[in-house]
Formats: sequence, structure tokens, C-alpha cells
Amino acid sequence: MNFYLELLDEQEKLPDDNPSIGIILCPEKDNIEVEFALRPSNKPIGVSEYSLTKKLPSKLKGKIPTSEELKQMLTTAISNTGESDEIEDNE
Repeated sequence: MNFYLELLDEQEKLPDDNPSIGIILCPEKDNIEVEFALRPSNKPIGVSEYSLTKKLPSKLKGKIPTSEELKQMLTTAISNTGESDEIEDNE
């Protein structure tokens, strides 16, 4: 994780950006392993467990796009990218 954070800070971070933060999600977390693995790191890194669910919690319904809405957004974005290339070529 430290490698990726260093790379991100070196290649992408702008001078006015906040420091990069690493987030590691895992199905099970052992606090002792996490503590020893991340002790030498000088970057802020968070570790958390996750669990999968097949049903969207009711409090999130309507707050995040459905898979169909995501597909439509991607299709639109891809087609708009092609159009902007054509406009630039014509100028």
C-alpha cells in the first residue's frame, strides 16, 4: 500500500491536494497482523472488514445508481468522448 501511496503522491497529487490516504478492505481483519504490517509505514492507512450482501439496505435505495443507470452513464460518457474527439479534429 505504501508503494501505491508514494506513486500517487509523486505522479498525481497536486500541490494543494490533501495527503493521500490508503484504505484496505478485507473479509477478515486481525488487529495484531495489521498493527505489525503497517507499523513501519509513514502514510495514513485505514483497514476495515467488509461483508457482502445480496440486498441493498433500504436507507441506500435511491441514493446510488442501479446497474442499468451505471451502464447508461458509461455509454453516454463513452459516446461523448468520441464526439469531443471529432469536434477537436474538425477545428
